[in-house]
Amino acid sequence: MTFDNKEGTYFWSNGYAWGKCDIKGKDITLSVLSGELKLSSFSIRGLGTRKLNPQTLSANSTLKVRF
Repeated sequence: MTFDNKEGTYFWSNGYAWGKCDIKGKDITLSVLSGELKLSSFSIRGLGTRKLNPQTLSANSTLKVRF
């Protein structure tokens, strides 16, 4: 999953799940509001990519990443 390096709250959807991504500086909070999201990496353009242990995030779960 990749987002631009601009602070704000962004809606995302991939056909299996949807939610929001909050970007505040180098602190990122990814929230799954419905469905299930399989995730193994997370990227912010200009900051890089974080490899994650492959995981499935379900509805009402969050993932915090610091770049």
